Amino acid sequence: MRFELKHILVLLSCTFSTFLFGQNREEIKNSVIQQRIEFLAEEAESENIDFTTLTDDLSYYYDFPINLNNTDREELERLNLLSPFQIAGILTYVAQFGEMKTIYELREVESLDLNTINQILPFVTTSPVKDDKSFDLKRAFKYGGHDIFLRYSSVLEEQEGFSPIADSVLEESPNRRYLGSPERLYMRYRYQFTNQLSFGFTGDKDAGEEFFSGNNKEGFDFYSAHVFARNIGPVKQLALGDYHAQFGQGLALWSGFSFGKTPNALNAIRYGQKLRAYTSANENLFLRGAAATIELSNSISTTVFYSNKNVDANREGNDTATSDEIVFSSLQASGYHRTPGEMADKSAVNEQIMGGNVSYEKNNFHFGVTGVHYNYDGSFNRNLRLYNKFDLNDAETYNASADLNWIVGKVNFFGEAAVSRNGGWAYISGAQIELDPRLEMVVINRNYQKDYHSVYARAFGESSNNQNERGTYVGGRFKVAPRLNFTGYADFYRHDWMSFRVDAPSIGADYLAQLDYAPSSYVEMYVRYRTESDRRNATMTERPVNVPVDQVRHNFRYDIDYSVSKNLSLGNRVEYTFYQNGDEDPATGFLLFQDVKYNPNKSKWSFWGRMALFDVTGYNARVYAYENDVLYYFSIPAFFDRGFRWYGMLKFEPTRYLDVWAKLGQSYYSNVDEISAGLNQIDQPHKTELRLQMRIRF
Repeated sequence: MRFELKHILVLLSCTFSTFLFGQNREEIKNSVIQQRIEFLAEEAESENIDFTTLTDDLSYYYDFPINLNNTDREELERLNLLSPFQIAGILTYVAQFGEMKTIYELREVESLDLNTINQILPFVTTSPVKDDKSFDLKRAFKYGGHDIFLRYSSVLEEQEGFSPIADSVLEESPNRRYLGSPERLYMRYRYQFTNQLSFGFTGDKDAGEEFFSGNNKEGFDFYSAHVFARNIGPVKQLALGDYHAQFGQGLALWSGFSFGKTPNALNAIRYGQKLRAYTSANENLFLRGAAATIELSNSISTTVFYSNKNVDANREGNDTATSDEIVFSSLQASGYHRTPGEMADKSAVNEQIMGGNVSYEKNNFHFGVTGVHYNYDGSFNRNLRLYNKFDLNDAETYNASADLNWIVGKVNFFGEAAVSRNGGWAYISGAQIELDPRLEMVVINRNYQKDYHSVYARAFGESSNNQNERGTYVGGRFKVAPRLNFTGYADFYRHDWMSFRVDAPSIGADYLAQLDYAPSSYVEMYVRYRTESDRRNATMTERPVNVPVDQVRHNFRYDIDYSVSKNLSLGNRVEYTFYQNGDEDPATGFLLFQDVKYNPNKSKWSFWGRMALFDVTGYNARVYAYENDVLYYFSIPAFFDRGFRWYGMLKFEPTRYLDVWAKLGQSYYSNVDEISAGLNQIDQPHKTELRLQMRIRF
């Protein structure tokens, strides 16, 4: 193997160099992040999602690549770019043949193809193993790096919530205006030494929130801080302050971000990292307290965690003036505290979470048991209706689960079964199979009972709460030719009880097919078709009761990116969406855009720009498109109505210690005189956003 490898290294070097001419390391990283975030935004149908964790991992490994000669399964899983078989292939290769001498040896690893290697190249390296991964406090504080981010964002047009209003009107209706200024401000500091030590804090102020005044005299509306360390003797993970806890497939406990259905049809399996540092600005989906993972033996570890924080909730008034009992009808997740009404919900209820996990891991086998207990200091008095009568309506609950992940040959079995305090249960099970080096498939079966409760469940599924859903998902990837790949999935699901806006049990199906083609190292393109059908209450009916009808959505996209030179790359996309609900008139959406990326050779400047035209006849036919933005800000506007949008972004790196971004973008609507509604309404047909960011590294 080694002898043969030496004879082909020169050829491989030429091949990789040619391939990477079209895309440098920075472009590959941005492309990987873009495709994942864009599809996830479409799934969630939201413009305000925080993908900091995903970006953190890829950006960190871009700056500090994984040493393939000294890594493990958990670290490679965090890339979200490799299949279980590819991870096993890398680890087996190093164990069998010793340290890799060059990155091009990856071509000899079983299950790795050129496209996958190209995707992971920016995030991996092959260096001699000089020391182990044990924690060294002196080195951790001597050789780590500091990151400071400062960001300013603002809508330049005046919005209703910031416009003048008579004092008498505001006194009578205090929620008719925002309390604070229109700027959004963000600050983050982080110190990091490899993956062994991380500590820092984050401050965030949304537009409309007060800053060093009123209810926020301490400055930002939200603060977060963390300390996270690894490999301190038997303590493999130690978290203090804010952190994430993620176990199994996410049925019992998975705080923070997780993948749903994506164009990478195989990326449906969860890989629980146990504990992670929390570094984003989401104000609710994290734990605050302390946690540790302790290695009891080479194959057995235990994790204990405790969290105590106040969360946003809709509190209700008491029936008696003497009662001090807290009664709340729902937990809030927006994180907005811009009006007196929203401020009343801020940190209204105390949430305590405690529990533990025991895991057995050896070779390619993992088995874990998790228990978690939730308690809120008050009475949960949800406004139950017929469709949500089985939802959690108790201030105390718990979950217990068992999970499995086992690789046998070319088959990866995985699953988790869980139960909640009220007896509701849920399970997910599946297998990923490598039928051929060119063909992989995954099959997932899930059954989440209508009365299963878990506050922080994030398992794979159509709905977000892992409740009232049964389904089967089949996904696959076929390497048709060296530069031609096909991916696709089919997901069939059923809701055995009513759900929001569906007043009857219902079924649904979701299909996706995508063909990726790279005719040369300078051109990449893909064609995607997706269709989803399910049921929803008719919006136009004279009947006295709601009647669920079939709704269908079709989406077609063609996307191409091509490098004109080493410095200039262009991209085009055309997208069409069709939506119909029952016998109502259909809605359609059309989007066409041109992207440009310019990075002059050896220049300190980089530029990204876009011009987009859109024509969307109904909100349900809206089209999402990810935009390049400043680091750790995620811009995914939804296009509807008719008009055009443009943006331009500059990045300036005067020194290795300083990065500066400036982005200006505007959406113009030709068929309306005002946009948005309520306190966000703008009495003009355009909306302009300015964003400035500075990053200091030392």
